[in-house]
Amino acid sequence: MQDAVERTDVSSAPPVASAVAAARLARTVHRVDTLLDDRFRMVTHGGLTRRHWQLLTVLVDGVSDAETTTGVLRGYEPELADLVRRGWVVEDAGLRVTVEGSARYQEAIDEVVASREAAVDGIGADELAVAVDVLRRIAANLEK
Repeated sequence: MQDAVERTDVSSAPPVASAVAAARLARTVHRVDTLLDDRFRMVTHGGLTRRHWQLLTVLVDGVSDAETTTGVLRGYEPELADLVRRGWVVEDAGLRVTVEGSARYQEAIDEVVASREAAVDGIGADELAVAVDVLRRIAANLEK
């Protein structure tokens, strides 16, 4: 199976080859992102997006005072408003997950974890570590 994976070493490739590999990477990342969104909607029965889940996870894990969440919430305002509307999160002295929000989170967590495990099935820990490292470096390059 590993032979079927196309590997491209562009460390010493001319700029055109590097650009082709970068375009291939961009298409693959977009495809993975779309598939993750689709799978997430399926396992949460259409009730949540990945962005809802990310925000809810931050709040369930206890990051709830307004100062701490300011940076975390940047760009998540629509999802926060929706979670508040659903009654899953309340804004008082900070942000807090309600009993209903906690129950919904617990209902979905096993399916979300199983979906994540299925996504990396057959990929070794070392391969995942390399993939994460490469993606982090790409992100750092793009943030410059």
